Amino acid sequence: MISKPAILSRLRSAFFKHPIHYTVLILLLMLAFFTRVYRTDQLLRFYYDQGRDALVIYDMIHIPKPVLVGPTTGLAGILRGPAFYYLLLPAYLIGQGNPIVASIYLQFINLVGLVFIYLIAKKVYSPSAGLLAVFMFAVGNHLVSLSRWLSNPSPIFTSVPVMIYGLLQIIERRHLKYWWPIVAFTAGLNLQFEMASEIWFLPVIFVFFLIFKPPLPTAIITIVTFFSTLLPQVLFDFRHDHIMLKAISDHFANSSEPSFVFSLGSTVNRLRFYYSAFSESLGIQENLFFYFLMACLPGVIFIQRHFNYSKLLLLSLFLFPLLVLLFYRGNEGNFYSYYLMGIFPLLVILLSAAIGFYVNRLYLLPLFLLSIYLFSPRNIINLKNFLIAGVDGPQHISLGNQLQSVDWVYQQAGSIPFNVDVYVPPVIPYSYDYLFMWRGQSLYKDQPDKNLTPLLFTLYEVDEQHPQFLDNWLKRQSTIGKIEEETRFGGITVQRRTRINP
Repeated sequence: MISKPAILSRLRSAFFKHPIHYTVLILLLMLAFFTRVYRTDQLLRFYYDQGRDALVIYDMIHIPKPVLVGPTTGLAGILRGPAFYYLLLPAYLIGQGNPIVASIYLQFINLVGLVFIYLIAKKVYSPSAGLLAVFMFAVGNHLVSLSRWLSNPSPIFTSVPVMIYGLLQIIERRHLKYWWPIVAFTAGLNLQFEMASEIWFLPVIFVFFLIFKPPLPTAIITIVTFFSTLLPQVLFDFRHDHIMLKAISDHFANSSEPSFVFSLGSTVNRLRFYYSAFSESLGIQENLFFYFLMACLPGVIFIQRHFNYSKLLLLSLFLFPLLVLLFYRGNEGNFYSYYLMGIFPLLVILLSAAIGFYVNRLYLLPLFLLSIYLFSPRNIINLKNFLIAGVDGPQHISLGNQLQSVDWVYQQAGSIPFNVDVYVPPVIPYSYDYLFMWRGQSLYKDQPDKNLTPLLFTLYEVDEQHPQFLDNWLKRQSTIGKIEEETRFGGITVQRRTRINP
């Protein structure tokens, strides 16, 4: 391994050789970090998943015991690994349960991933491609939104680039005994963060494992490292009568409806979905995305002229999952754009390489300007609007007005015992379960009473999709307590009631 002084010396040397390039890189990385943490205290999306995860991590801290599985997948009975919980555990410890600290901590991790995205694009294609990839991640509205998402798929933006960079190092035969285990570990982490497309990286990695055979001791360590990432789920499965193994078998082998369907109609629909998902990920309107692709196409062709294993790796990791998922119809046909999150860094790298190809070629400057024009204005405007948005809109729900609502309840209650009834569209109010607990412990030194009390607070979020459910809930609440005072914080309504039959 290279010593720390040697690394610092190389960094200094690289900076002074190309000061403008690395100054731009540093500014772009600073911009990317800013767009990911600005107003986190107001804009953080803290909903069902975030509350559920925070409650699990709270139990890990206060009831120390190993957690063997993580959040659910879209497939009944199949659970992810617990890596996301352990990843956020230090942040919740440092922040004393504050989800704002956890979110900012996650952005430091994703900033590391952005550095690796730069290194990959630069190594395989060009320095310009590296800067463009960072630029697209810094100002791409949807890419920023996905990175700010305090949920298990978000760290994919780091684990996948580290895995790819490790494979590139292996192709160059550099530090094999270190990089093969790192690749194995990050490949395992990918499956714990989001496995829909990431599981299809494994056949590609296996092929490269056969081509670039590591020494036997390294090969054994690599295999053990990968399977160790699956060990918590295996232990959980043994302890729970093989519930996951049965679910996997039922889904892929015994299901009445096949998981993979080979038909022209369904394939065309999935291709349309890819088109929509990629246009959304890049923040480009679908009607303009075609022109963006056409502008990039000559560059995509030219950058593959001198083909090598590095370019083959990127193309294989990008195309193979898309090819397999073209025919996948599991999860009752449901397929969401975040299932492709592990592929988004590859998409950005390839397109940045294509656009970067135009930079030093005057005759291709119109294509460069067109590509930047189609990508930048809408993304920058939408990102600016998101970052400066208030939290008092009639449909708006984020941590800012959630905390206003929780604080209002505590301030109204004072030292009087109280109950809280909560309605949220996903039915289970994990987010408020956590926020009341955390806010009560850290600030008010109080908690909602577990026994019935005369003082009752009802809190509900706007529900445009199923207003009848909210109406029925409010009718039931009217039989429980009489409204004394009511206030709104954006899309959240809070009512102080006196219980009719305490």
